[in-house]
Amino acid sequence: MKRLEERGEKKWRKAVFDVIERLQTALESTDVVVGGGNTKLLENFSAGTRHGDDMAAFAGGFRLWTP
Repeated sequence: MKRLEERGEKKWRKAVFDVIERLQTALESTDVVVGGGNTKLLENFSAGTRHGDDMAAFAGGFRLWTP
């Protein structure tokens, strides 16, 4: 995905929300946690999507792939 500076904030937001929707559909997920420095620019997440703490990203990813 192109960077925020390359796209402009409006197009970047649209692309991020598109990826979130595709992720939820593909994984049939009920909860998506979005993290990263630019998430402060995002608001009005759809149901089942929320801001997350970057420090928890590794632990969450590990839990996802551990049986």
